[in-house]
Amino acid sequence: MVRLRFDGAMDVHLSGDSVGFLTGVLDWTVSVPPMVLIAFGVARLAKSEARLLDVALAVIGARWVLMIVGLLTLGIPRDISVTNPVLLVFALAMLPLLGLYFVNLFRSYRTATGLEGGRLWLAYLTTLIVSEALSKLALVLIG
Repeated sequence: MVRLRFDGAMDVHLSGDSVGFLTGVLDWTVSVPPMVLIAFGVARLAKSEARLLDVALAVIGARWVLMIVGLLTLGIPRDISVTNPVLLVFALAMLPLLGLYFVNLFRSYRTATGLEGGRLWLAYLTTLIVSEALSKLALVLIG
């Protein structure tokens, strides 16, 4: 079992316990499809002619970077303490990858929606904030 959770629209966390298949499916279900629908809805509100399929591919396609982050966490020893400097090194090494995720998501979203300028930035940031907040809320409510 893996000790990694993609719990939230943009989150990757090490879990203290092993994460089962059903938990992974639940994390994905409350994170990715809602983010796609929110991104699409916000784009349409911003007067974009975006198609749902294009937005879905933009959101899902950008997540490959999060998979690399997940693979890197497999190299973290199981018995490591949170105060161990090795953990800090791993965390710092992952920051550029997380930056790459947000850049890829932004570029994909821009291409999928055709939005530009202020409307693009407003739609993108709204998508990020609303998606993350709703996915976390859903996970809390589900338990």
